[in-house]
Amino acid sequence: MQSPHSSSKIHLTHWFDNPANSEWQTVENIKDFLPPQHTLPYRRPAPLNRRKTNPVKVERGKLIHLEHQGNPVALLVGLLPNNKPSLDISVELLPGNQHSLPSDLQLMILDEGDRAVMQAIAGGSEGLEFQFTGEPGEQFSVKVALGEFSIIEQFVI
Repeated sequence: MQSPHSSSKIHLTHWFDNPANSEWQTVENIKDFLPPQHTLPYRRPAPLNRRKTNPVKVERGKLIHLEHQGNPVALLVGLLPNNKPSLDISVELLPGNQHSLPSDLQLMILDEGDRAVMQAIAGGSEGLEFQFTGEPGEQFSVKVALGEFSIIEQFVI
């Protein structure tokens, strides 16, 4: 069963100004669903100060259920401004209430034409992560697939 693209594109730069919503929560709000080896220490969000020389990383996450009764996986997206107008972006997939990802789980980064530009298969690993840089206005999608089921999240930088 393939799920359609998300109904709307997520504007990543809005995450710097807006609090988390019910779909994309702060990492601290979903850490209770991660196994102990992935539990992240609490990081107090720094106040946003445009003149500050140290950029503030923003991270959001959501739990994805890929099987009807299977354990969820956590999809985390992080943003870090660099010295240019571009952003450093991280996309991470972690197991939910288990110690490793399903062996045939796939994580893909798709370009605007829905072509895979990065992809990995979990192979029972403890997590998958991609890091890349994007310019304001660029679009990409994240596809998570397990067997016949997949979900695609669309983003605009």
